[in-house]
Formats: sequence, C-alpha cells, structure tokens
Amino acid sequence: MCIADVVGKGVAAALLMAAVRASLRAHADEGHPVNEVLDRVNRDLCRDTRPEEFATIWYAQADPASLTLSYAAAGHDPPILARISASGQPELIGVTGGGLIAGVDPDQVYESYSLQLQPGDVLVAYTDGVTDALDFTGARFTRDRLRQAIARSLTDQPDGCAGDVLDAIFRELRGFTGLAPRTDDRTVVVLRVAQDSSE
Repeated sequence: MCIADVVGKGVAAALLMAAVRASLRAHADEGHPVNEVLDRVNRDLCRDTRPEEFATIWYAQADPASLTLSYAAAGHDPPILARISASGQPELIGVTGGGLIAGVDPDQVYESYSLQLQPGDVLVAYTDGVTDALDFTGARFTRDRLRQAIARSLTDQPDGCAGDVLDAIFRELRGFTGLAPRTDDRTVVVLRVAQDSSE
C-alpha cells in the first residue's frame, strides 16, 4: 500500500511522480523491508532530480496471516486508522512515525514502524489535497472533517467494504466544496481488513 505526493503542478510534477512510481515499484519488487525501499527511492530522487524537486511518501507492506502492517514514511501525513470498538462504534486511532521528505538528503535513513491490525479495521491514507480542499468561503476541509467522514461511514455501514468508505469520504468532500474550483489533486487509498479471518 502506498500513497505519495510531489511538489508542483502540471507536466513537471507528473514526470516527477512517474519517476517516484518507477523507483518505488523497482525497489518494492526486490523484496526489501519498507524502510530500505524508502532509503533507495530517496537516493534515486536525490541523484536524478533537481534540488527543488521532492516527494512525500507513505509506504506499507501487510502480512495477511499475522495482520501486521509494516510501514515507513517520508514526510507524508500519517493515515487514519478506524477500529470498531466492543460497543460497535468506530474508534479513530492515530498512526505514528515519519521521516524527512524524499529527494532532499541522500544520506537520510528511514525508520520502519509496525502496526497490529484487527479484523474489521479501516486504514485511510490521503494526500493534502483532501484536507486542504476549500469551500466557497475559503474554509479548509481539514483532517478533523476527514475523521468525521470516516466515522460516519462506519456508523452508517459498519460492514461496508473499502469502496463504501471511499465513496462516503468523497460524498462528504463534494458536499463541503460544492463547485469551488479545485487547486490540488484529491487522492485517498482505503484498506479494510476482512472481519472474518477465514475471508
């Protein structure tokens, strides 16, 4: 699971993201731990891009047998973890861990973190184009509104799939921004752990 964002807009940013994606795929396919993948991507970007070009990245590998999620971050906002509590209500848990943006310091060493998932967990990764989206008054959507959208989705559809959570987030986002012009991309990646361990 990966989400990333690059500096800038337009063709230059698209080319930079293509380079990030190619580097990530190459190193992830080699089977390295998550932090080593980011180490290598960072060195690639430092070598092949200009000083003002950089990226934020959150990268994870999940072990479906143990439900362990290993992850590393390069300056990207941490995802939001939602877990259904014993009372049946969604509980939102902060995901910790981070590192310097990629493409700045070739000697940067990224750390690996681990998260124990549970059946039914929902993990939502996003770009800042979601939380920074504006309405007509200039108010931002914010991380708090994103958290509320996730919680509302799981309250309304506790058994909903990842796609249901994704749809609910974008409904809330469209309702908030209306026809206000978009200034940035809005990317969301949702992981839902099967509620039945046999699935």
